[in-house]
Amino acid sequence: MKTKLILSATMFFCSLWAIAQENSTIGEIDTLLTKKDKKIFTPTALNKSIYSKINVISGVNLKEGKVVSRSASIDDKSLTVNYAIKCGDRFFVQPSVSGTSEDGFLSVFSTRKYQKTLSGGVSFQLFSGHNSIFYDGSNDAEQLHTQMRVKKVFYDSIEKMQNYRRYKELVDSFKAIYENALTRKVLTEIDNHVSLSYPIDTLQLVYKNKNLLDSIVDQLIKYKILNEKFRGETYEELYDEITYREVKKIENAVEQGYLIYQDSLQLNSKVGTSVKWLSSRFNYNNDPQNVLTNKEGTSPSKFYNEYVTATLAGNRLRIYRNDNKWYLTIGASYSSIRDFDPKNQKISNFVSTDTLGRAPVQNIDSTITYYTSVPARANKLSLDISSAIFFGKSNFGLEFGMSAGTNDPSNNNVNGRIGVYIPFGSDDNLVFVEPLIKFDRLFSSGKNDFLKDNLGIGFNLSVSLPAFLKK
Repeated sequence: MKTKLILSATMFFCSLWAIAQENSTIGEIDTLLTKKDKKIFTPTALNKSIYSKINVISGVNLKEGKVVSRSASIDDKSLTVNYAIKCGDRFFVQPSVSGTSEDGFLSVFSTRKYQKTLSGGVSFQLFSGHNSIFYDGSNDAEQLHTQMRVKKVFYDSIEKMQNYRRYKELVDSFKAIYENALTRKVLTEIDNHVSLSYPIDTLQLVYKNKNLLDSIVDQLIKYKILNEKFRGETYEELYDEITYREVKKIENAVEQGYLIYQDSLQLNSKVGTSVKWLSSRFNYNNDPQNVLTNKEGTSPSKFYNEYVTATLAGNRLRIYRNDNKWYLTIGASYSSIRDFDPKNQKISNFVSTDTLGRAPVQNIDSTITYYTSVPARANKLSLDISSAIFFGKSNFGLEFGMSAGTNDPSNNNVNGRIGVYIPFGSDDNLVFVEPLIKFDRLFSSGKNDFLKDNLGIGFNLSVSLPAFLKK
């Protein structure tokens, strides 16, 4: 319940901010192209550039909410879903939900009641106002602005009116064809799956008009006058949508075509990018445990081990003109988790007694792993450092991570990892598979078998959402 309230409040708050933040405006481009302004990109194009390139930072850093993402991340023990919401030019809020199971991520969905941790929370990313696009030479910047100025002059003098007339003709053609009484009547019957009983020449004419309407709808969707979700709707619904605020829809479509082209000029230019941001994450976690608080012979009761986790990290991403990328994050984390050390668990058979005839018979009801008491909070602290290198031409990357802290209930105070990023798909639909070599419980006390106790193999699979689901 607490998790749902946190996520609902976050989504509502940020949705109010996000409504007006989706696309760049002509005013941004006008400001960019004035001689007094030294910026190379519009704020919107810069955000698009950063977001498209930051998605390569996958794996653990994505799962922990240090990266702006709409994604699902699966590793060998957990499943995490993040959803980023833009709130202003430099601020992102990212609700997330996560499930962890000692038996593996598939067990998160099982009916087993214990050894699972369910989490819900929110991450925040605040980008520096000094993020920059940089060139090796000033001529490149001037060339980009020249191309954008030429496009603006052509748009203002010719293209705006030309496209408005073209889109208006499409809309008028659709309306004229559909408003024909016979065509509208027959198409309505087709939409409602009514058996048709018309002369063959009438049906031929109507189906010819139907094909014309379908062709026009394709073009209206292409030019963003109709939303893609209207494909396949009834002709009556399409007609109502087209005629609702008709002039404004056409004007917006004309403007969007211009903005998309200007953004593409910026995003396709070969530049380097330097990005700095702060990320923080707050999670509420619920980890039910079996605790035997009564006398021996009775079954343990369920104790809801509720605790919070918090992280704060500084991040730096540098993207070079050859599309190589270097990422560094340094941060600290805190957890109020209780000291449920797996070494302190006990295993017992809990029985009940039935009567068979006159003789009592004992039945083993269950074999349960449990703790004998509720431990105090461990107040776990750790410092984390992670770096990743991604090679654009060969299309793979390497990640190195290290964490050192204190009071970890499982004695995993010092650990590290080495991973390889293997991407599949396009920029909008990336799937990253990251095999990992993990080094756990390093420098822990006691006798350890390095291969058994300290070295492990894992993986992380990350899928960008929601673009991936639309395909």
